[in-house]
Order: sequence, then C-alpha cells, then structure tokens
Amino acid sequence: MQNKPNIWKKAYKNLSQGHDIILMIVVKTSGSAPGKTGFKMLVSETGELYGTIGGGGTEFIMVEKAKQMLKTGDRSAFIRDFEHREDAGEKSSGMICSGENTIAGIALGSDHKETMGRLSENAFNNIPCRLIITSNGLEIKKYDKDEGDFIFLESEDGTWRYEENVNIRDSLFIIGGGHVGLALSKISNIVGFHTIVLDDREDLDTMNENRFAHERIIVDYERVAEHIQEGDHSYVVIMTAGHKADKQVLESLVNKEFKYLGMIASKQKKAEIYKTLMDAGIPMVCLERVHSPIGLPINSITAEEIAISIIAEMIKVKNSGG
Repeated sequence: MQNKPNIWKKAYKNLSQGHDIILMIVVKTSGSAPGKTGFKMLVSETGELYGTIGGGGTEFIMVEKAKQMLKTGDRSAFIRDFEHREDAGEKSSGMICSGENTIAGIALGSDHKETMGRLSENAFNNIPCRLIITSNGLEIKKYDKDEGDFIFLESEDGTWRYEENVNIRDSLFIIGGGHVGLALSKISNIVGFHTIVLDDREDLDTMNENRFAHERIIVDYERVAEHIQEGDHSYVVIMTAGHKADKQVLESLVNKEFKYLGMIASKQKKAEIYKTLMDAGIPMVCLERVHSPIGLPINSITAEEIAISIIAEMIKVKNSGG
C-alpha cells in the first residue's frame, strides 16, 4: 500500500528524539516507473532509512541528496523529475524501465513534531485526513471523500503543491466465513487490507478460528448490505455456503459502487444465478462488472491457492485503476 501508516510513527519518533529527517514522496508517475504516486521514504540524520520511493538508481540518488541536506542543515523543500531512459540527460535515473517520476522532498524538524504526532495518532486510530505539502511547508486538513486521493500542481514560478488522502485503508468484505474465507483473511491482512468477514452462521469453527480478520460479524444475509460501505476503497467477495445465499447477497449488492465485487462460482453456477437475477430485472450491464468466476486463472485447488488467486485479481484491479 502506498500509505504506510507506520511512516508517521517513525517520523514522530525521530522528531521527538531531536533528530531531523527528510520526507520524500513520489508525487507524480507515468509509464513503467519503479515508484508509484504516494510512495514515501524517510531519511533520518541518524542514518536510519524507512519506506521506499521505488528503489534502484532513483532512490540511491535521492537518499544521497537527503543525507547531504541533513549534513549541511539545508531546510529547503524540493522537487526533482526523473526519466528512466539512457538518453534522458540530467533527468536520467540510470534505469531503463522507460517511465517517469517526480519526487518531492521536505525537511522536517522540531517545528513539525506536533503535526507528525497528529498524523501518527490518526494512523493508529485509522482516521483519514488530508496531507498537504508545498514548497513552503506541510499541513494536514480534515478528510473530504470528494477530493482526489492524489493531486500535484506545479506553477511556472517554481512553486508546487501536493495533496494526498492519508490513512485511507482499502477494506475487504468477505461474505462467507468458511475455509476459503479464513485463508483469504490471512493473505489480505498481509497485503494491507482492513478485513471484515460476515456470515449468518453461529458457532462456525472457521469464524471462531479467524484471528486474521479485523472484524467478524454474524448477520442475516438479508441485512448484509447494511454492513458494507460503498466507494473506491471497498472490495467485496461473495463466498457463502450455498448458491441461494450467493444469489441473495449478489442481488443486494450488484447495484452498489465498489472498487471490486467478486463471486466464487463455476461457469454453470454463474450462468444460473445471472439468469435468475436478469429475470428479476437486474440489468446485464450491472452483472458484467462482477468478477466471476473469481480470481486469476492459476488452476488453484486448495483454499490457500484460491485465496491467492483472488487477492492477485484484487491487486490487479487496485493498481490498474480498473
């Protein structure tokens, strides 16, 4: 995930101990660049490095610049453009992956301790907010869901402004707490999703054994939609204990807006459920947005393999914007 909450904790810890740091952020990306927009890295005057802006030659150059700034006491904010081609001249990163990056950096000292403390506390409590970094400083604002996750503006006079929604966690709603739901909870936790498992069965062993999900909810499937938030950071997987419940849940969710909606099914089961829903008035254009059969086609068999295929498909959607 681009927004690593622990980076604010690291920043606050360094500032609390009296150590200045340089915060670097990838503020713009195009093509096959190694660091995506929102990637962050800290360089402390203690020599500690945390996070990444993509690795490789770009990161090496920027880390050396940050170390030099800390050594000389340079407090100026900066941006630098990189082109990952051999013929890019002064903008060359020494890499040949053909994309482009713009990286911004800002020095943080004792005067930023309070702001980093607020960011760290918000991250710990999973409270979204708006980070604003300009050529003149850094501030945080209240989160507004209608603002874009990433905005970068650059003026001809050399001033610039970067805004990002931080502490926004992608949430995975797993409807069905069986063996695949358990395996999916484990892997989704590893890759950074806030994971919620919902099931209508009391005393289900795989629900009780699930220590990976952040939330476990027992709910009648007629009311499951009440527990699922719409939006670009919501991913939903339907895998109940039977096709009737799958159809019921899909019918209640298919007209809602999610980043990803998938249903575990064979081609035959999918065809039967879709026909029933279309007969009930659900437009095919809505059903076409559902990922089913679910997951990337890797010939998965075990619960863990199925979970990996699902996570891989979700990541593909997340990182492609599709």
